[in-house]
Amino acid sequence: MSNLWLVMKLKEESNPSLNEYMLEYGGTEVALSTTSRDPTIFEICQVLSEMPKYTKVYSASHATWFMGIYETIFYDQGLPSNGLYTDMWGDFVADESSPVSFSFQGGRYEVNLEIALRLTRFTGPLLTLGSGYSVPLVVYPSDTLANVISQWEKLCDIEDRSYNAARQNKTIQSR
Repeated sequence: MSNLWLVMKLKEESNPSLNEYMLEYGGTEVALSTTSRDPTIFEICQVLSEMPKYTKVYSASHATWFMGIYETIFYDQGLPSNGLYTDMWGDFVADESSPVSFSFQGGRYEVNLEIALRLTRFTGPLLTLGSGYSVPLVVYPSDTLANVISQWEKLCDIEDRSYNAARQNKTIQSR
């Protein structure tokens, strides 16, 4: 599955419009004073090192960096995309301690959300937005992975039902 997952820091000045949008589409309100920052490469590497069931493949060019994260049991069998996996991409930064924006390309939402959740202990809350879905999810340091996954699945279910209802309505109108 090739989809783009955005992970963004929260900015206090954006929260009023973000709240309007999230409440309109079934998300939850963000405290107006909530802010966060992008993680550093060092923090990303630290979080990934705490996930021993995954094999990590790193590469970098002069412009971007890439980290493939694959469930080891499948990676070792030469079947990396059969298990839980994701690919992380970001702009290259020369200093490991400089904040860097990143996204996930493809992969499973469970891994994407786990990494985002683990990063929040450094960054504060992070906004996640999966490809094909218009409702973002704010992941907080106090969340549990089970709760974050449940919230994401509920948002996807709400949006899928809304999409299907609109599609069905359009079909009925065209008859």
